[in-house]
Amino acid sequence: MRISQDFAADMRWLVKEEEWDDGARELARDCLKKDPEFFTHFFGTYIAAKRKGYRHFDGAGYVKLADFCAGNGLPDPYQGDIVAAQWDAQYKGEGK
Repeated sequence: MRISQDFAADMRWLVKEEEWDDGARELARDCLKKDPEFFTHFFGTYIAAKRKGYRHFDGAGYVKLADFCAGNGLPDPYQGDIVAAQWDAQYKGEGK
């Protein structure tokens, strides 16, 4: 899969920002290979959210990525994919 130089630079920023280990980097590469359209959109939106101040947790607890994006003028990171949206619920403890 070919990605743009801009997207590659954004991904390098994300890896550094979140201090991903080799396993996390490999997982991201695998995801991008398996479903490039979905994960290019997901990671692109996630990066935009991080740059707007998104953090997984704030003083009140877990912050859902989809909710943060909706409240900050960003697209749905999951593109309406209900299975992917369950990731947020899982980390909040709503749907294990």
